[in-house]
Amino acid sequence: MFLDPSNIIVRSQENVLDNTVSKNLWKIVILLHKKLEKYSLETTRPQIQLMRKISYFQLTINYMMRALIQNQLMHSCNQLYILKIFGLSIFFSELSFFFMKNYQIPYSDVITDDMSHIYQEEKTAQSTRCCTTNQIKYASNVIHTSRYEWWSFIPVNLFQQVTKVPNFYFIILAVLQSIPLISITQGQPTVLIQLSIIIFFSMVKDYYEDHLRKQNDQLENTRTVELDGKRVQWSEIYCGQIVKVLNNEFIPADLLIIGSPLQKGACYVETKDLDGETNLKQKFTPPDLVTYYQKSEFSQKQLSVEYDLPNTHLYKFVGTGYLDGDVYQQLTRKENTHRVVKDRNQLITEIDQLDQAILASNITKFPITEVNVALRGSQLRNTPYVYGLVLYAGHDSKVMLNFIQPRTKMSQLEKRLNYSVITLFFFQLVCCFFAATFYSMWYDYNRLKLPYLQIKLNDQDSDNFNYNIGVRFGNWILIFAKFVPTSLFILQSSTKPLLIQADDRIAKDKIRCRVQASNLNEELGQIRYIFSDKTGTLTKNLMVFKQICIDGVSYGDLNNSDSMVIDNVDFNDTKLNLALQGPDAEPIHKVFNLLTLCHSAQVELGEGGKHQYTFTSPDELALLNFCKFMGVKYMGQDQSNIITIHNNDKIEKFEMLQPIDFDSSRRRMSVIVKDLQTNKIHLFSKGADSFMLEAKSQNNDIEKIKQYEKNIYEYSTKGLRCLVLGHKELSNEKFNEWHEQYKEATCLLNDREKSMRKLEDQLENNFTILGVSAVQDRLQDNVELCIKSFRDAGIKVWVLTGDKMETAINIGYSCQLLSTTMKVLQIEAHDRETISQQLNEQADALALGGEALTIILNDKELLERMLALASTCQSVLCCRTSPIQKQKVVATVMNKYKNQSCLAIGDGANDVSMISTANVGIGIVGMEGSQAARAADYSIAEFQMLRNLLFVHGRECYRRNTQLILYNFYKNILMTMPAFWISIYNNFSGQFIYDSILYQLYNVVYTSMPIMFWAALDYEYTYDELLDCDGGEFYKIGFYDKFYSVYEFFKWSGIALYQSVIISWFFIYTLNANQPDMKDYHLLWTGSAIFGVNILLTNFKVMVMSSDFFPAALIAQPLMIGVYLCSCAGFNDNIQSGNLYHLFEIFFPSSAFYLSNFLVITTVIMLDYGHKKLVEPDRKLKKQATSPNQITYEAIQTVQVS
Repeated sequence: MFLDPSNIIVRSQENVLDNTVSKNLWKIVILLHKKLEKYSLETTRPQIQLMRKISYFQLTINYMMRALIQNQLMHSCNQLYILKIFGLSIFFSELSFFFMKNYQIPYSDVITDDMSHIYQEEKTAQSTRCCTTNQIKYASNVIHTSRYEWWSFIPVNLFQQVTKVPNFYFIILAVLQSIPLISITQGQPTVLIQLSIIIFFSMVKDYYEDHLRKQNDQLENTRTVELDGKRVQWSEIYCGQIVKVLNNEFIPADLLIIGSPLQKGACYVETKDLDGETNLKQKFTPPDLVTYYQKSEFSQKQLSVEYDLPNTHLYKFVGTGYLDGDVYQQLTRKENTHRVVKDRNQLITEIDQLDQAILASNITKFPITEVNVALRGSQLRNTPYVYGLVLYAGHDSKVMLNFIQPRTKMSQLEKRLNYSVITLFFFQLVCCFFAATFYSMWYDYNRLKLPYLQIKLNDQDSDNFNYNIGVRFGNWILIFAKFVPTSLFILQSSTKPLLIQADDRIAKDKIRCRVQASNLNEELGQIRYIFSDKTGTLTKNLMVFKQICIDGVSYGDLNNSDSMVIDNVDFNDTKLNLALQGPDAEPIHKVFNLLTLCHSAQVELGEGGKHQYTFTSPDELALLNFCKFMGVKYMGQDQSNIITIHNNDKIEKFEMLQPIDFDSSRRRMSVIVKDLQTNKIHLFSKGADSFMLEAKSQNNDIEKIKQYEKNIYEYSTKGLRCLVLGHKELSNEKFNEWHEQYKEATCLLNDREKSMRKLEDQLENNFTILGVSAVQDRLQDNVELCIKSFRDAGIKVWVLTGDKMETAINIGYSCQLLSTTMKVLQIEAHDRETISQQLNEQADALALGGEALTIILNDKELLERMLALASTCQSVLCCRTSPIQKQKVVATVMNKYKNQSCLAIGDGANDVSMISTANVGIGIVGMEGSQAARAADYSIAEFQMLRNLLFVHGRECYRRNTQLILYNFYKNILMTMPAFWISIYNNFSGQFIYDSILYQLYNVVYTSMPIMFWAALDYEYTYDELLDCDGGEFYKIGFYDKFYSVYEFFKWSGIALYQSVIISWFFIYTLNANQPDMKDYHLLWTGSAIFGVNILLTNFKVMVMSSDFFPAALIAQPLMIGVYLCSCAGFNDNIQSGNLYHLFEIFFPSSAFYLSNFLVITTVIMLDYGHKKLVEPDRKLKKQATSPNQITYEAIQTVQVS
């Protein structure tokens, strides 16, 4: 859209501006101002007029910035002048965004044709990079993914810790405690002790997590590969070097394949860490390099490559190779010209001259595409070795450019906790200001009537009203310091991961759930969106042949087929065997010929001389094994392109004339072969029904076509992946003419793909439909149940996959993400207008193609409309997505719905970006490697365990953690407020009523263990009830934040306030009535009695909160009370100067002491239980009265005990 100042430097390296821009900046301003007036008069909408003005001014400022950068004027210009220009650029960028957001102005209304032309001109002048063999260039292959360096950890992490609201609050208290005049701790900042402990443990946790990332980086950088005949570490590799990768080794950088011992220079790579697919993909040495695959020969022939600048496109590569000749110097001059020459016309002239010189030289020139490049992160498979020229290294590689730096995540509860702390602090300020003001007013009025205080009347401080308010205000701030409990944050971090990691029901094959971000546990109970990868996450990527329809007859019975008779084949129907032997078997033989010829699999000899298929797509293996099961065996293709097939007792041979590979936009694969038995040329094709049925010949039997369509519908409803099989016979003349044109098209440098596509479309039509095959992608265990449970609970599930749309939709039907009653809107257009029209339609489910998704993500208007449509859909599928697109989709939804938690789950390195972006990231440890599991907040073994993680642990962690926070606020208000109420009797003079030693132990010792055990072990319902509740109603409490709403926060605070009133006044009047002569010690002794009963009440409160009673709680509560009594006993005899000296001798004989404790404890506990039974929903009663499957959230909320 608008020119972003953050991209100025990057784009200035790729684009070129006229040198006159820097010489005539003021002329450009005048020119744009004239255009500004012209366009402002052509529209009547004032917002658009203003937007266009802003856009032109922004364009002007950015041109000025670029001119300064590209002409290297930074060193000569005034730095303040440059900063002003940059500031203006940022200002206009933000202003543009503000108007577009608030006035909903479409981008097309703002950017006029003339401005678009300016942008287009910039894009036409792009630079490339080049390299040649054995000349080191560009960045090294070292990678870093950790958040901190060794020198930055302490300052950066310490800054993050102190900027947290609770920690910053305690820093303020420490400053106040250091001021002797207002300190209640004799000027010692004792709060720093607790704060230091909290920060220390938090930093240790962060350091450990980042250390794990550093270890992963170290493991990656120290892997070895062969270079110049010796093993070197990956970190020592540079662009331009030739490396040798052995079988089963990972590709160390983005390599141009320049040599392989296999036929046609082919090799096989597994890209599960890039796109999540476990099937092998073929890569090829460029044909002109096939004979030079030995490295020793490359030392005599210099290979130079000109190719794209580093980019994030995994499936796109454009380059040109040059063999022999002194072309590298010219390519280097061409690359440097883009940096040096600033005048556009001069640049174009010099580039054209260099291109002409290269073309005129007698050198071998050949195109390089993505099929010739193996990307970092992929693994070499079924190939002894390959030689590769390093093109992109380190952070320039495509997988690293798609990597998103992990960010520090906070749960929604943590964010609301910050607001709660601010609210309590504001309440604290109000109370403190009131008390300080009241005391100062009382003192100012009565200071002459208090002779026993020996006030010096000429003392300046005694006469200063504002001074007295400030001092007392500081006193009261420190008295109220316990409003925010420091133990809360320690308790949260210590209790969170225990039960999750110990749960055997989310463990498999010794792989347990791993918690790497325990602060997000409660976020698991509030998930509204799940973004899931498909391959390896929802499916096993194991294709199994199920059914086939040939000549209008369907074969294969799912009801009678319950086991695989051969690998990847679950087929059982004797009718097909009988049909093969019948008189009308010709269509069946054609189908088997098609299945054994139209594929990209290769044959290798395995152990014992057995033939093994090396395949690029798992459904190819299923189809070939089905043919093998029926007696038709593919034996491979030799160097002369002769294919041998064993068809039961006879051998058939075909010559491969031209394969036409599968393409996501074509959605089909074709091969042209010559039957050496009959010398006829055949075109066999298989593909999606949406294309194949449209490309059928008019000579097809209409009844059979209807039967095929019926079978496709039936197969799809069973979740099977369908391929329509077609055949066409070609004459020699037609094929030869077409093949000559096709060979010419493959050698074009411009519009090569377009020309090839046009010729392919000319040939792939008028098919005779032979049949329909149906294979099943085996789902992970219980995926259907999990997705149904998530949808019933109100969680929206989005599937983001690199697969083609047909595959994703079929899996959607299999896992019950889609149903046959849904209207699925498929958007695969490549232009904005068509996409805009399709977004006007209504649908139950939305499926987006990769190109369409790219256009939508870059267009704010389309993006808003897509999100609006998706919000009404039950399911969303995003197909052919790159890792960066997955991340953008997740980020877009998070930005749109800021208060709704998003979860991303995947199992490959291609999922790391979206896992790191989402509120909660889940990695699956399995076939696709461990990159996702290492980068995730949680790692599990299977997708089905996500249901346990959310419905049981997420729901209960949310409930327990919210109650834990509210409980800690409750107990600290209960402890702090009696000092305020008692101060009514001393005119709020700011006297501290507790013993300072015991007071420091209140949170960390006396009230810690019971709530700790409760927060780790308490369950409101049984495990199975939470997991199996119909409709996920128990889980929905997190959606509406019922346990930590504004009402709940003020309710708990209000309870603590009125209970503190009860405690204070009971003890004031009972103790004072019994001991009228104890006026000198009444305040301190009353405070000690209140402190003791607070410990009893807060520990009993845990019992009131508990849904289950467990032995640990029964032990912890009397233990804490015993520790308190032991502390008092020890201080009673040994600290004569303390407030506790001989306290037992004073209180234990006193009947008023026992009476006041009995009255306070009885009253408070009865009020708590009464509130739980009468005000709060009686969930236990409802659970006993109703089956768990019949419990609804609304019913739980409305049940009351009368």
